[in-house]
Amino acid sequence: CRLAGNSRCRRKNNRWYPRPTRRAAKRNFQRRSAGFPRKFVGILISGATGFVGSYLAQALIQSGERVCALVRTSSDVSALQESGAQLIYNDHAEDADSFEAMLNAHPDIRMIYHLASVLTLARLKYEDYQKINVEITRNLLEASRRLQRLQAFVYCSSVGVIGPLPEIPANEQTRCAPVSYYAKTKYEA
Repeated sequence: CRLAGNSRCRRKNNRWYPRPTRRAAKRNFQRRSAGFPRKFVGILISGATGFVGSYLAQALIQSGERVCALVRTSSDVSALQESGAQLIYNDHAEDADSFEAMLNAHPDIRMIYHLASVLTLARLKYEDYQKINVEITRNLLEASRRLQRLQAFVYCSSVGVIGPLPEIPANEQTRCAPVSYYAKTKYEA
């Protein structure tokens, strides 16, 4: 273990220690987390069939969380089914009451990641983007607020809301200047 190039060793406080095996690391994690209540019983992910949402769902499932994926009937859900996510179908996203009914049917949901949006290369009108990216976000947030049992609501926007950068890197003081319909509606949401 004294050789710095040995990948089976790690340095801690100027001393070299052997790295634990994966089995030992898992056992140590289970010991540390045993007896502690899980913070979130169920996690709902809208947009779980998308790029970011699919990776988020996979990471949460691998960490032992119970994931519910809010999907449309036209979505390809094969990867979510294989990973063990519970699928919740809702094609009536423009109706706030449908979100509330869906959340009432799943009382164990305590956290929502809202990643769903429309991003397409097809020419859509501004109203279409507005309906999907802003109104659906508003409806889901309103339904969540009425229930008052959620512990967290995480909304994922887009780097596109910043627009062309006057200087790199951007920071919290960088003025948002979205240029596309997609970016404008994500900024509004």
